[in-house]
Amino acid sequence: MSEPSIELPMLDGPAWAKARDAVHAYTRVIGKIRGAVAYRQKHWWHLPLHTFARGVTTGTVHVPWGGFEIRLDLLDGHATMMSSDGRAKRLLLTNLSARALATHFVARLAGWGVIVDVDPDEFDDTTLPADCVEQMRALWQATLWVDTVLNRLRAEQRNETSPVYLWPHHFDLSMLWFSGRKVPGIDPFNEEQADEQMNFGFAFGDTSHPDPYFYITAYPLPDGLSEIELPDFASWRQDDWTGIFAAYDDIRTLNRPSLSIIDLMRSALATGESLME
Repeated sequence: MSEPSIELPMLDGPAWAKARDAVHAYTRVIGKIRGAVAYRQKHWWHLPLHTFARGVTTGTVHVPWGGFEIRLDLLDGHATMMSSDGRAKRLLLTNLSARALATHFVARLAGWGVIVDVDPDEFDDTTLPADCVEQMRALWQATLWVDTVLNRLRAEQRNETSPVYLWPHHFDLSMLWFSGRKVPGIDPFNEEQADEQMNFGFAFGDTSHPDPYFYITAYPLPDGLSEIELPDFASWRQDDWTGIFAAYDDIRTLNRPSLSIIDLMRSALATGESLME
């Protein structure tokens, strides 16, 4: 895998945290709208978002008269909702709260004849400050890099995988890999727990670890996976979740960050697959 020509940005500091929290809040809004209207899919795949060349999108959400899409442009800082018949609503994100974003788009959809069961008051007043736009762009730069890495890993697989999704709730990018076998003793129609799987992802930070990190987990956890030999930038984690942990900042400064993280994922997948057999 060739290395990207860009220099990976630093993702830290108070301004970065404000930008991250704002984008997280905005993704929760458009994810909630998508989930309320989109056709239900297995593994809850109707809930997450996708990337596009400039940010994050719901993709086309189908409705009786056609479809609509909501995009968060993380380069110019706008949210745009557009319809298949040419209508559109564009909002500047700076100083716009998540609650206000939800209010505008839910009301506009109602005007388009789409009644969405989303209460704008369930969102708070998290806002993108005007002086944090550059940090938002840095977030997008890192997101696109992670998306590239995960899609490269996905392209190498013969087994079923999920697309690379952005999950608004936890605010992470991830891809599921499936062994093709069912978990013994679990109802085969239980779509959340019936399939052997591994999860390869990237979180932008959470309550247990506030800084961005990669993670690799397996379900059910096979005996011996914790004994895998790990590079210096990765470690085995066993607190609020169990799996492989690698801090973004440790990978960002490596000589070949893309190759380093994808080699770790390849090794973990090969080991996990062999142990699940």
